[in-house]
Amino acid sequence: MAGRDKGLLLWLEVNLIVRVCAGNLEESELGKQANIMGSINIGSASKGYPYNFGVIPREYSSVDSAVYVICISYDSANNPILSSRGGPGGILRASRNLELFDSELGLETYKIGIYTIDEVEPNSNCPFENSQVVEAVVGEVLNGDKFPVVIGGDHSLTLGAVRAAANKYQDLGVVILDAHPDLFDEYESTKYGHASVARRIDELGIPLAIVGVRTASRDETDFINKSGITIVSAREVLKSKEAFEGVLSALPERIYLSVDVDVMDPGEMPAVANPEPGGLGWYDMEECFERLISKKTVVGFDVVELCPIAGNPTPDFIAAKLIYRLIGLIFRDKLLSVGGEQG
Repeated sequence: MAGRDKGLLLWLEVNLIVRVCAGNLEESELGKQANIMGSINIGSASKGYPYNFGVIPREYSSVDSAVYVICISYDSANNPILSSRGGPGGILRASRNLELFDSELGLETYKIGIYTIDEVEPNSNCPFENSQVVEAVVGEVLNGDKFPVVIGGDHSLTLGAVRAAANKYQDLGVVILDAHPDLFDEYESTKYGHASVARRIDELGIPLAIVGVRTASRDETDFINKSGITIVSAREVLKSKEAFEGVLSALPERIYLSVDVDVMDPGEMPAVANPEPGGLGWYDMEECFERLISKKTVVGFDVVELCPIAGNPTPDFIAAKLIYRLIGLIFRDKLLSVGGEQG
């Protein structure tokens, strides 16, 4: 599919959503716009376009693929203004406009095989029960010797994914990129919400480093000082990437990586519920990824806390590109060995 066609559909979807929400679209015009969108047939079997991450050709998106994309539309915070519940849908829609040849890596990353499973239905009863759902799904993927990529949804999802990875690998460490340490013992009457995920991971006895932090509560700060959890501030990372690389030596060989997109500067990533001034830019993120992957073996990752903004699909695309770039970096050597490179 031409990028122009995918971009047209994305524009039509955003325009339609905004006008419907504003209440200024006549019913007859709504039907007309829906027909136009339908005629492009993304995801339609009639033109052979699959509905998956990146609109990847079915030849490279099957149960035999190396990478499994797991979408979970769950938000424990129930924020009435911005919700990460729409994160997976926003990222999947934006991924339709990705160039499948990554010119900066010189790779056709999709040729490693990237399969988008049916969206996981979250358990909305409580974050703990939902983490059990995530653990079961990610565990099944890992037990099939596949690489899990979890798209959220809020940060509480990470706990289940980490437990699944720890069941698979004994020598596991966790790296979290986040503007917040997420070390509350309890927040909003739950110990298993997005603001407590790192605290629960620490209780599992898994070595942990939290990178990109630029705010913390008094209680979290006291716990950090007592526990000795490794925290690398955004200021330290921006000053020198050596600060990030330095924490890796204390972590095991295998790493589960969690990326809360609010680790980025809100000037680049405004679609978050809890923005903080400062933060990492695109190339800072990329350099951190490269340093991590050069030193350790990443066994899975998640990208969470994107809260799509109606009328502004740019953050959704940034998140989609981040996921695709990460997959490319992780599987670069294997892709080169099987001819995924183009001159």
